Amino acid sequence: MILAGLAAMLFNLCNGVSRKDIWDNMPYLLATLKELGLIDNLTLSRRVALLTMVEKITNS
Repeated sequence: MILAGLAAMLFNLCNGVSRKDIWDNMPYLLATLKELGLIDNLTLSRRVALLTMVEKITNS
């Protein structure tokens, strides 16, 4: 459920934003998610899935 919420949030944040802007701001986004405790609460496999999803968004 958390991963689906993160995916929706990332999609909404990245919709219509250039790849360069996403890439430049990704460290801040990930830091924010960590501050909110969302990344720390994910299992390792879900963290890998999240990072894979972020990579796909930035490469699309």
